[in-house]
Amino acid sequence: MYVRFLLVDSDAKLAVAESAAWASRGMEMELAECMTEGIQRVTKNDYLFVGINDDNIDFMPLLSTMRSVTDVPILIATSRFSTEAEVDALENGADLFARWHKSPEANMASVMAHISRAANRGKTWKHKPRLLTCGNLLVMTEYKMVFCNDREIELAAKEYGLLVYLMAHRNITLSLRQIALEVWGYEEVPEKAVWKTVERLRKRLSESGFYKGRITLYRGLGYRFATRLDA
Repeated sequence: MYVRFLLVDSDAKLAVAESAAWASRGMEMELAECMTEGIQRVTKNDYLFVGINDDNIDFMPLLSTMRSVTDVPILIATSRFSTEAEVDALENGADLFARWHKSPEANMASVMAHISRAANRGKTWKHKPRLLTCGNLLVMTEYKMVFCNDREIELAAKEYGLLVYLMAHRNITLSLRQIALEVWGYEEVPEKAVWKTVERLRKRLSESGFYKGRITLYRGLGYRFATRLDA
């Protein structure tokens, strides 16, 4: 029986090599290519630990978010070790920040030692912020923050409110009246005002690299946040 762990690494070729090494020792690796995808996976699946390759992933902007949604050890490997980077990582929720060895045996020994210590601490994380996710898009509603490809997107208030409302009702067509009440707080808002907000939001998402869904207009009915089947 295999035990799963999650590796966050944008280098697929390197990940394949790591996967083979760990599989020979009874460990099954799953790959997330960015922190946003990693956060989605840890909220849905059980892992023994999460490993992050610091050489390929800018993990710091979303490390504390990942920490808040999982209690499994978060282990960060780097070839650019510094005390300052280690302190920042540990303060934001990492359990280990260390140089990654070429020897799989050394890596496994280090990982298992930290997993054991984490289990002995019995650490639990009671507070889990509400997240809305779709592919590489992540919305932290509690903090009104939006990330795409692990980078924060700056949205105006109405753009943010519209995105949250549409994502919370994905694949459902929402009428102009429903959108006006929820986002603007009025029963009637000029259709042009809604359309302009939609267009600005579409542009910001597109420029940020969002690719798993789109905001679609159904004439006479309203707008829908339509997602791909694998989103």
